Amino acid sequence: MIDNKSAFEYTMKSVEALNYLSKPLFAKFNATNMAYCRLLKDGRRVYLSTSAEWIRLYSSNNFQDHEKHSYYYAPKESIDNIKHSLWSGAEEDEVFSACHFINHYHGFGFHNYNKEGEYFEFLDIGTSREDYQFPNRCLNNLDVLSKYVETLKKNAHFLFDHHDKRKLMVSRFIPQHF
Repeated sequence: MIDNKSAFEYTMKSVEALNYLSKPLFAKFNATNMAYCRLLKDGRRVYLSTSAEWIRLYSSNNFQDHEKHSYYYAPKESIDNIKHSLWSGAEEDEVFSACHFINHYHGFGFHNYNKEGEYFEFLDIGTSREDYQFPNRCLNNLDVLSKYVETLKKNAHFLFDHHDKRKLMVSRFIPQHF
C-alpha cells in the first residue's frame, strides 16, 4: 500500500498560505476555490487546494489514483494545443461529482508543460453552482486572469516546489503521455 501521509499533511498545512496568496485572484474573479497540481513523469505529484474539505475528500477517496480523471489534468493534446479548459466541457466522473457535492462547480483550468518537460502543471479555479457567469468572466477576461494566475504561481512557487519528496503524493499509475 502506498503511504501518502506526509503529502496529505503538507497539503493540509498549505491551505491557509494558498488561500492568502489566492485572495487577489479570488476577489477579482469572484472565485471561491482553487486546486493546483504539479504532475511529474513518474506519477508523483504536488497537489494543493484552498479547500481543506476538498483535500480530505480527495485523500480519503484516493483520487490521485483515478487514472481516467488524470487525463483531464494532463491530456496528451495539451502539450501543444490545450492551455485552458472548462469543467463543463469535461466528462463527468467520480472526481467531478465529488467537487460538485461540496459545491465546487463552474471550474476553469490552466494547463502547462514546463519548458524542460520535467512536469506538467494545472491550476483550476472555481466557484459555486449558483455562479453561472463564472466561465464567461474567465473567458471574457482571459488576459487579465492569466496575469493573476502567473502572479499567483510566482508568489506561491515555494509551495509548488516538487524537490522536497515529503510533499509528493504517489499515484498507482504513471502517465504514459508525457
